Amino acid sequence: MKKNIITLTFITSLFALASCSDFLDTVPDNRIDIDGADKFAPLLVSAYPTKLPMLMGEMSSDNVMDNGAQFDDMLLQEQLYLWEDPTGNDDDSPYGLWEACYNAIASANQALEGMDALGNPDNVKAQRGEALICRAYSHFLLANIFCMPYNPQTADQHLGIPYCKTTEKEVFVNYERGTLAQTYEQIAADIEEGLPLISDASYSVLKYHLIKRRQMHSLRVFIFTIRNGIR
Repeated sequence: MKKNIITLTFITSLFALASCSDFLDTVPDNRIDIDGADKFAPLLVSAYPTKLPMLMGEMSSDNVMDNGAQFDDMLLQEQLYLWEDPTGNDDDSPYGLWEACYNAIASANQALEGMDALGNPDNVKAQRGEALICRAYSHFLLANIFCMPYNPQTADQHLGIPYCKTTEKEVFVNYERGTLAQTYEQIAADIEEGLPLISDASYSVLKYHLIKRRQMHSLRVFIFTIRNGIR
């Protein structure tokens, strides 16, 4: 009986160790394992932020007025209206936008690093362009909400935002914010590199992507403004 118990305990331990090994070998998040050019398009679906600054911009503007206590407004709306620091992490809060944009940037950076690892073959040029434009777009949203308005005469005197160009390899990283001028220079550089690479023909559903024929003029105006110091 004792021998049977020892044998059963030994077998159970082997199963436990195997299960533990399988658990430790599992990727701890939902990132895509990039092992071919066909993986970039699905990955770049997550390179677009899922939150937008419309509520923050509207509630902080002159378009809104106080209509009295009979209107049951959200705390976030009231705080934005009064230009107070929002205390929550709602979807449309500054916290929500910050998280969503940097999550999108992380996806764009993972795609770009995967392309670099493959030697940037010609069949992923369009996806590289999309990743660069997406990275620029999320940084642009963040700069507009969390920084001073861009003015070429004063941009080098104000703080920008951390411009992330690599994927996270460590849990805690200290980022340099740099100046607002440096932030916009990096946004412009990503657009200048990415815009010529974009091909609308590479998208299966156009309306879910930054489309070249729609954004071409506005992006060129943006770059011209940054490069020529026009306010």
